[in-house]
Amino acid sequence: MTTIDTISTPRSKLSAASRRFTPNPTNPVPAITRRPCGPRAKRAAPALAVALAGGAIPMVCRADSDMLGGFGELGGSGRIAIYALAGGWLLLTLFLFTMLRRVRPHARYAASGLFLAAPFLWLAVTYGWFAMTEPREFTPSSPTTAMRTTDTPVELGGATFPAGSRVAMLAPDDHGDATQPAAVEADRPVALGKLSIRAIHRVAGGADDTYGARLAFDQTIEGWPCAAIADMDTVLRVENRRAPKPRLVSCQLAKTVTIGSVAWPPATVVRRGRNGGWTLFWQEQTFSQVERAKAFAFDVDSMSGDYGAARQLLSWSGTLHGDGEVSVGDVKFGGEPAPALAWQSDGAIRVTGHGVDRAGAPANCVAVTFTHTGPAYRRCTAPLADEAGSGTKGEAGTAVKAPAH
Repeated sequence: MTTIDTISTPRSKLSAASRRFTPNPTNPVPAITRRPCGPRAKRAAPALAVALAGGAIPMVCRADSDMLGGFGELGGSGRIAIYALAGGWLLLTLFLFTMLRRVRPHARYAASGLFLAAPFLWLAVTYGWFAMTEPREFTPSSPTTAMRTTDTPVELGGATFPAGSRVAMLAPDDHGDATQPAAVEADRPVALGKLSIRAIHRVAGGADDTYGARLAFDQTIEGWPCAAIADMDTVLRVENRRAPKPRLVSCQLAKTVTIGSVAWPPATVVRRGRNGGWTLFWQEQTFSQVERAKAFAFDVDSMSGDYGAARQLLSWSGTLHGDGEVSVGDVKFGGEPAPALAWQSDGAIRVTGHGVDRAGAPANCVAVTFTHTGPAYRRCTAPLADEAGSGTKGEAGTAVKAPAH
């Protein structure tokens, strides 16, 4: 009987397959080896990295400008924070792409791209959720209709206007709300608490209890003489419309108000500040009823100040008025910008600007203290730009008496 040796036969398929692998004594069955990455896959890795980086940068910039709104207003620290987060997320994406090198190319690219876009997908889902649950927050304010004469009395902000007044209504919206008056005006004065007004309207972008009113005449509100100016409303807050007690938010002064050593001229803007305080601002270029104002024995052409609830001075700053050179003690200030004034916590006034002393040496800061015998001048150190007007001390040197100029 003849025996055929299939193993030693050179043309046998089994002999050809066995010669491809090195014999393994522990595991006679050879393991299937993975084919190495081809040249296309090697070239695709750096190309994908460049694509991820190029695609992430425009998305970050767009999020900074569009999606985040006023984030850029935070300044350099805010931008550094968002760029650091974006860079860290991009590095994590590249790390994930490297860890998935044994996965199929299509799955590797899809997973890396989805991981990169995850923050933007989350923002889109969050925006859509709030847009569906809080539609009012994403709907622009309704425009108002044209003025028309009403046949019935109209109430707005606690003031009831008689029939024959002119009223503008809010346009109907998509939320099912009834139309409400947006602005009402009349030829005759109408009572709003203890005030007398001729017109009232809702403040665009303000709270629901904030209104702009046109006074019938100059009136005192919370101790401030407010002017009845047609081109600038007096802003009031009315919390209870059934028993209105208007609270002043802002107005323009009808006459000069002197607080301590500062005389605030007419047309000064008064605004309610924090903790019951007040902020005042006046500028000759904008409010030109007077050419200059008086503050701490200086002539100024602009100034602003903060006062507490008891009208105690908290901070004050202004610009010195003068054509050409202005002398403060033995220092002559001149040029542009005009010398700046700032009140300090010790009662002195700091004058800073470009000046020279009698010897011709540069001098950029003089502190003025007012005493019973007259003003005393001393050199000081000009503060940094972010400390100007903060009321901090910065004097250096000895006090020198000099006549006032």
